[in-house]
Amino acid sequence: NCIGGVHLELANNCTVKRNVFTKNNQGIRLYSPCTYNTLTENIVLNNTYDGMIDDTMNGNSTFQGNTLFHNDFINNTYPFILKGVGFTWYASYPLGGNYWDRHDVPDQKRGPYQNETGSDGIVDTAYVIDSSNVDLYPLVKPFNSLPVHNLNTGKGYATVQEAIDAPETLNGHNLSVDEGEYHE
Repeated sequence: NCIGGVHLELANNCTVKRNVFTKNNQGIRLYSPCTYNTLTENIVLNNTYDGMIDDTMNGNSTFQGNTLFHNDFINNTYPFILKGVGFTWYASYPLGGNYWDRHDVPDQKRGPYQNETGSDGIVDTAYVIDSSNVDLYPLVKPFNSLPVHNLNTGKGYATVQEAIDAPETLNGHNLSVDEGEYHE
């Protein structure tokens, strides 16, 4: 119930990880200058806006090297208000980007260009935030809802066996499994 769930301004080399931002005006707020910040594995839920990125504060328009990935944007009324560039909205393929509940597109292709046969947990078309900001690898399912993660690929799975059987899981990869009971 605040203006923003997280507010970064004059922020450099910060990591914002594993938070829930809910029932705010904006889930994530970044004001320039902000450089080399990472926002990952956060849940942005039930806010008026996904967030706001504004480069007009204090007359300084410096955004550079900021990365937002593996965040879940769920049930927010409006998308980001964006007035700035200098953001990467995904990790490299096949790690993926963010989950956007308003981006309901199928996953029938795979590969860095989403042009190969077969699904990979990444939506087939990029999520356009604005003309300068694009999530090339939006996720099919919320990142934080999946209890099993391959730490080497960054992919999430519903079961331990699914993670083991996944074609991208290789010998020697490490899996992280949330606390709980698993009957498989």
